[in-house]
Amino acid sequence: MGDEFVWRERIEGPLQLVIRYIGGDLVLEGNQADELLISGEGAQIERRAADQLMLECDSDCHVRVPRKLSVHVSDTAGDLRATELLSALSVAHCQADLTVRNLNAPLQVQFVAADARIAEVNGNVQIGTVGADLTLRDINGEVSVDQVGADLEIKRVSGNCAVRFVGADASLKEIRGALHLDRVGADAVLTDVLGNCQIKHIGADLILDLPFIEGNSYYFGAVSADVLAKVRGGSALKLSVPHRTEKILNVRGVRLEHASEIDTIYVGECSQSCPEVQIGAIGGELQLISHGKGFSSTFEFSMPENLGEIISSQISQQLSRLEQTLSRQAERIMQRTKERAKGNARSSRAWMRPEADFAPPPRPPHPSRPPRPESPAVTEAERMAILRMVEEHKITIEEAERLLAALEGR
Repeated sequence: MGDEFVWRERIEGPLQLVIRYIGGDLVLEGNQADELLISGEGAQIERRAADQLMLECDSDCHVRVPRKLSVHVSDTAGDLRATELLSALSVAHCQADLTVRNLNAPLQVQFVAADARIAEVNGNVQIGTVGADLTLRDINGEVSVDQVGADLEIKRVSGNCAVRFVGADASLKEIRGALHLDRVGADAVLTDVLGNCQIKHIGADLILDLPFIEGNSYYFGAVSADVLAKVRGGSALKLSVPHRTEKILNVRGVRLEHASEIDTIYVGECSQSCPEVQIGAIGGELQLISHGKGFSSTFEFSMPENLGEIISSQISQQLSRLEQTLSRQAERIMQRTKERAKGNARSSRAWMRPEADFAPPPRPPHPSRPPRPESPAVTEAERMAILRMVEEHKITIEEAERLLAALEGR
């Protein structure tokens, strides 16, 4: 994308730029000056009204956007990257990745086919559909998301967050307002959410690292797998879970009241304004741990205690398979070598047979030589040394085959 601008215009008052279609990638870059600059091969610009410009371009396009110009993007075939804009941005359709950074105005996005990464927005953010991953960070406003096809990460939001659907994992951290989420396809991790929390359905694990503020309510309708909640020192908490749920309570000052359908767990000194957590269904087990017994991620949550043994066993199996493969390949090489040697001997005898009638009388046979001792097989130490060289990428498997063949034939 070149820097030869095909359109220059000084913007005196509020104006909207409508980008109807971009055939390649679109870059929107804030301009501290009051001048609109547009570059792109074949770019077509026309003024539809006193306060509106229209832009189309079949290739990549670069627009430097002044302070008083808002932008609406109808459709872009490639990536869209917007940085340091000072006015509102709206995007109807982006067929690839969307990146927005340092936007000093609200943001509206209807559809992104691939990933969307949005950071440092001073205003509300409204997102329709994101086909893959969505990352939202440092939003000074409220966040609304309809659906995300893969993972969702939200971190550092000053207002409320409302999300309808997440196809995979959801990581929600440092949200100063309330959180409402309808459905998460896999794991949900909540960290430092200061407002009320509600998630209707979680497809896998639920991990809570929350301050559990007095007067707040926390509702989780159904959790398909395990629930892990970290209780911070001095916190008071009332937790209601199904009676049949397996409970592991590693927290001091905990009290459990059984009932036929719902069990209630009290942590600390609870009053009428004590924060209340309700979980409608749990497919796995419930664990309560103190703040000192931390966890860092969903990977650590699901990590088995015998992980070292599992890894060691897997490595041993892979080495064994590699050793067997090398051994079989060495045997095949030796077998092909023997077959070629036998074939050469037969060809030599067949070539000499027609001359047998003209040959001189045979001489008395010489005493036969003692047989040559067989070559020693490859030792286990040599084989392991070759395997280590393959593991350390010092030699390739093909070089290992040749080395084994040479050792077999020594």
